[in-house]
Amino acid sequence: MAFLLESPLRRPLLGLDRLIASLRLGDPAHVLDLGAGSGVVASEVIRALRHGRVVLVDAQWKMMQRARRRMPARPGVHVAFTVAEAERLPFPPSCFDVVLLVTVLGELDDAAMTLQEVRRVLRSGGLVSISEHLPDPDFRSARRVRSLLDAGGFVVRDHVGGRWSFTINAVRRD
Repeated sequence: MAFLLESPLRRPLLGLDRLIASLRLGDPAHVLDLGAGSGVVASEVIRALRHGRVVLVDAQWKMMQRARRRMPARPGVHVAFTVAEAERLPFPPSCFDVVLLVTVLGELDDAAMTLQEVRRVLRSGGLVSISEHLPDPDFRSARRVRSLLDAGGFVVRDHVGGRWSFTINAVRRD
């Protein structure tokens, strides 16, 4: 089903340009794309960065292989690929500035545990960005996402988009 993720029709539906702009990426930035799939979002993050590191994580090895083939080369931006479960990330504490979860939250076995792991790997003041859009069958409402973020130790910084396609950016609360 990767062709659905890579469809050009998904870009405006997801609001990919809006998502990237809302991140306000620093220079350099260390970004984790959690549930990266075939790398559609990560490739746009790479294009937006001048310096930094982008790590793609997905539970499926085949998706990481597909993502590796689509990644643009960008001097100054290191790209890494990891196969792992979102609830058990193989990274040290406080190593990322931004963690992205794009249409991933509803697919997780334990969203609360995943957000604990996200909080662990984010630096102090780091940003978690959660995007949801219909017609994703695993869609989570903004209300549900906000509730999970609050319980997980995050403070919402901004909410962009509408009811059916949105991004909520939240900062790690210390």
